[in-house]
Amino acid sequence: MAQKTKAYLALVAVCFLWGTTYLAMRTGVRHMPGLMLAGIRQTVCGVIVVGVFLLRRYPVPDLGMMARLAVVGALLLGAGNGLMSWGEQTVPSGLASVLAALNPMCMALFSLWLIRGTRLSPRALSGLFLGLAGIVFIFYPLLKASGQTGFSFGALLIVLSVLGWSSGSVYAAKQHFELPLLYACGWQFLWGGLILILVSWLSGHTIPLSAVHPESWFSIAYLVVFGSLLGYSAFQYALRHLPTAQVAIYGYVNPLVALLLGWAILHETLSWRLLAGTLVTLAGVYLVQRSYQKVKLSQGLVSWARKYRRGAAGRRPAGS
Repeated sequence: MAQKTKAYLALVAVCFLWGTTYLAMRTGVRHMPGLMLAGIRQTVCGVIVVGVFLLRRYPVPDLGMMARLAVVGALLLGAGNGLMSWGEQTVPSGLASVLAALNPMCMALFSLWLIRGTRLSPRALSGLFLGLAGIVFIFYPLLKASGQTGFSFGALLIVLSVLGWSSGSVYAAKQHFELPLLYACGWQFLWGGLILILVSWLSGHTIPLSAVHPESWFSIAYLVVFGSLLGYSAFQYALRHLPTAQVAIYGYVNPLVALLLGWAILHETLSWRLLAGTLVTLAGVYLVQRSYQKVKLSQGLVSWARKYRRGAAGRRPAGS
């Protein structure tokens, strides 16, 4: 099979598999706390990945690198994944996926703060407005409804999870880990999982392992194998062989997959208002993401040009 075909198949797998994780999390947290579920999931995944590399005699990172890996793990997987799982205790999986689609917008905003020289174009600002308008269109009636205190808290947790994921992504992009990518991610999985287990224990969001329902164990197994190991490997393969702009399509497909699965399997509401708001939100995300990619590309070209000029100056003959 041609390499390009394999890459497209990997992208299709990412679009589907990561869309199903919202359903798996929602199913799992019906019988156990979300923080505990996420902690077990990430810890198991981290032990598997790190264990494989250690068996292959890869060195353990030094203290400084380990601290940076722990920060990324705490933001991406602790806050990002843990709060998402907790939020899905009261928010349907489809709605959670729509909120999670705001991640590119949050990444753009954090880039303004953390990456020097980043600017938001008028198109990006229009996208931010459009995306937020879509979210308000979907969630305002739900938040306004009586008896939705738990739903409001869950939605807040998911927004915080998106902030954690996006800030962790921007922070990770600034770091240079002299490790194989999957090995570095394994340590991030492990640190994120251990932090979540500690937080869930300290906050009382735990139940005895003997009391965990088989459905929750199945959800954890599915999330470890298909959400983290296979899904992430497929994502990296697609990134390696396809343009980033093409791979980014998964961010638009995941919410649609989650909405349809939540409706078909968990009987979640799928209204015209939800579909229309989702499409508006994704249109805003598209505008922001396209603008952000152009800014990053232009910054890369400017950086390359500066390096080239410096190099050319160094090679220029004396007196010329």
